Amino acid sequence: GTTAPNVVIPTQANVPAGTSIIRAWTTNPNGVADQDNANDTLETTICTALSGPYTIGGAAADFPDFSSAASDLNECGIAGPVTFTVNPGTYPENVYLGVVAGASATNTITFDGGDSATTRITYITPNDTPTVWLQGTDWVRFQNITIENTGNNDAWAVVLSDTASNNSFDRV
Repeated sequence: GTTAPNVVIPTQANVPAGTSIIRAWTTNPNGVADQDNANDTLETTICTALSGPYTIGGAAADFPDFSSAASDLNECGIAGPVTFTVNPGTYPENVYLGVVAGASATNTITFDGGDSATTRITYITPNDTPTVWLQGTDWVRFQNITIENTGNNDAWAVVLSDTASNNSFDRV
């Protein structure tokens, strides 16, 4: 048999920071309709470190909510200072951050709600889950955001654990 040549894609793609899926598939291999479409697609997920300004919430935002932003921070890390400008609103979720690769005194992470009267993260704890949990997370700042947990028992708004350090909560 013959060996198919490698396919080289001659253009570069600008991949946005965060998680992206790259997918390639065949169409009419060897000029013939494919009888087995189940093996036509190759897919890989890449993760590019975040750096710079982003927005959370609203129709044109980079991230729809805190959880999405936290997921990319946890999976991809950062390559420079990161600031999330949070659009006004109530975000009914809990936010979990672990150790964020690349975070340092220079490469910090800031969540800025603009005004704690109009921007709120709220969570009703089902099982001792805090609204904001920084587990081993360093160099994060929450500012101008109300953080609350409306559960009845063991309702924590913020928990810092596993040597989380150099974090701040300003005007929350």
